[in-house]
Amino acid sequence: DEATSTIYGMPRACVEGGVADEVLPLGQIGFEISKFM
Repeated sequence: DEATSTIYGMPRACVEGGVADEVLPLGQIGFEISKFM
């Protein structure tokens, strides 16, 4: 998410382009990935 990103340019492009399935805070990304393993 924008609040925890150092540079939000690429994530912003994904969100604005409608291709992001989820927008997560940096600390939650690892947990979300582990749910698929």
